[in-house]
Parts: sequence; C-alpha cells; structure tokens
Amino acid sequence: MSKLLQYALHYSQVMGAAGMDFDLPQHPADFEITDRAEGNTTTDFGAPAIILPSDYFPAERADFQAWRKILAACWQVFNASYQKTLGRELQKGPRGGGRDAEKILSHLIEGDRAYLSRLVRSYQHNPGLELTTQLELVHQQILSALDAAEKGALPALGPRGGKTWPIRFFVRRSAWHTLDHLWEIEDRLITS
Repeated sequence: MSKLLQYALHYSQVMGAAGMDFDLPQHPADFEITDRAEGNTTTDFGAPAIILPSDYFPAERADFQAWRKILAACWQVFNASYQKTLGRELQKGPRGGGRDAEKILSHLIEGDRAYLSRLVRSYQHNPGLELTTQLELVHQQILSALDAAEKGALPALGPRGGKTWPIRFFVRRSAWHTLDHLWEIEDRLITS
C-alpha cells in the first residue's frame, strides 16, 4: 500500500490529463479495496496478471468513454516524457538496466501488440516506420478494439479456442504497461 501511496501523485497527474477527478489519497486507509485475488510471479513483479471476476461485468457506454480518456491520457503523458529523453541520457541501474528510451518505446509497442492478440486483434509490425508512428498505429488498433468491444463484436474465444481477455482487464493491463514505462523514464532521466 505504501508504494501505491507514493505513486498517487503520478496517478493524479494522468487523471488530470484525462480531465477526470482523482481524490489524492493521503494515507493507506484512504484506499478502498474492491477485489482480492491470489497472485503469481507476474503480480509479485508488480504487473496486473490476474483476471478478476469483476472484469467480466458488463461495460456501459460511460465505461468505454472513461477508458478512452484514461488511455489517451496515459499515452499523452508517456509521449511528453519520451520527448524529454531526446538527446538525453537515462541513468543505468536495476530498473531497465541499460535500456535506452528507444528500447523502452520498442518494448511498449511489442507489449501492446501482444495485448491486442489477447483480444484476437492484431497490429502488423512495420519496422521501416519511426517508433513513434508505430506506437500511434498500435494505439489506433487499441481504440478500434474498444469500439468493437462496445458493439459486442469481440470474440469470446481465440482461433485455437482459448479465452480472450475481458475488455476491463485489457484496458487495465494496457494502461498499467504505459504508466510503468512512463515512470521508468521519469525515474531514470538524468536531470543534470
């Protein structure tokens, strides 16, 4: 809880960019726990990996509108931080090791491509395009997937019969991944 509390200001900045209210928690008791689940090695790492029963709740139009705003804000804030890295060095260390900003961006694109496949959607990788253009194209596919989900046009099963991700989990995982690497950049950007 204390780590989450430390990042509350970061979350409030993203929610502000989305034009949404966010009550900044001051104490761990300010958090409302709505779900609990047994974790795994991925959650031990800090990534959302467990699909919750509530992820299968039906989504309303207002949910999709909020998700679009939140994802757009995550992308906007990430892009602004990425632009700050141009011509600057990222600190070496355990978080990301020696990975530079372009490798972080490339990893983010690959992650979103993988997440899209969990909705039986795809983005055709074109290595000849600038990374920022590739990221923009992946984001367009994510918005297209949200449109399809809102219309009830996403399949429940993949081509080999495996379950697809519920849209609530997809949005949470995609937003988390963007924010995780946004904060990696902010934590590692050398300011001097």
